[in-house]
Amino acid sequence: MLLLLVGCASADPESSAPTPNPSGQVATDGSATPTASVPATRLPGTPATPPSQASPAPKPSGSRAVPAGVRIEVTRSGGFAGLAETVVVEPNGQWARDGSGARSTGWLTATERSRLTALLSDPRLGREAGDHLREGCADTYRWTLAAGSVKVTYDECLPPGDRPAATVAVVTYVIETAA
Repeated sequence: MLLLLVGCASADPESSAPTPNPSGQVATDGSATPTASVPATRLPGTPATPPSQASPAPKPSGSRAVPAGVRIEVTRSGGFAGLAETVVVEPNGQWARDGSGARSTGWLTATERSRLTALLSDPRLGREAGDHLREGCADTYRWTLAAGSVKVTYDECLPPGDRPAATVAVVTYVIETAA
């Protein structure tokens, strides 16, 4: 395997000198954005945090596996009778439960929405994404949680220690709350 790294450099040697951003921070790559390896410094007489940086936007790749305000869908299928049931919770807290020819709807309370948001903020959800299936299970349920870009599927017949714990917590909460 051949790995080729290519970079660009300015023809003007003076333009390659690092320049500070408004708060006096300088990155090692010459940009005005500090990197994690360079301690942030500020010039005398400047505020510790510029007003434009006082409330930075959340990073999309932060520790949250599921960003706040996404549609949640929990599906249960299988079992002895071949059940198919879906519960959808919208970002505003409205939920709909469909299955076995019946439909019910309702709203989560503010407290229930807060609890669901807390469960969805568990960073383990991102690590649990994917399939957690067991061959040879008969008459068992298969659960799927879809929330944002995270999708987790697991068989209920898995031993409790092998189940995706954060996903099971969200699924259980949604099923019990949207009843």
